[in-house]
Amino acid sequence: MSIKTIEQIRTENYLFLFEQFKEEIRRSWPGEPDRGMLRRFAQKLGISPISASQHKHGKVIGTKMANRIEEALGLQAGWMDTDHTKVAPTQEQDEDLAALLDSVSGLYQQSPEATRAALIKVMGAIVTGKPIESLVENGGNK
Repeated sequence: MSIKTIEQIRTENYLFLFEQFKEEIRRSWPGEPDRGMLRRFAQKLGISPISASQHKHGKVIGTKMANRIEEALGLQAGWMDTDHTKVAPTQEQDEDLAALLDSVSGLYQQSPEATRAALIKVMGAIVTGKPIESLVENGGNK
């Protein structure tokens, strides 16, 4: 097993966040093309499109940039420095995971579209480390 460098971890996290950003856009606008997504992501991060492109293609993300990304996206400090990929589960964990996935899959398939969208948002919050409470608008009141 090889140990990842902080640069590799930050790049993987950056690419993951960019993919999450694109998915979030496509939930609102399903037919939205890839063209222009990186520019929009750069805007959200408060960086130039050139810088966003360079980081997407492997330019090292330094500590200042990592902190800037975390702040812009409301992530916990140090999120960019943490390897969020999964390690191989044990057989017991694998069985628990299979049961969880079956449950979530069943819930997703039997739910209306609004519930599906909410489930995806909750899972996204869990993966990115955002508090789930941040998903509730106006304290649950409309």
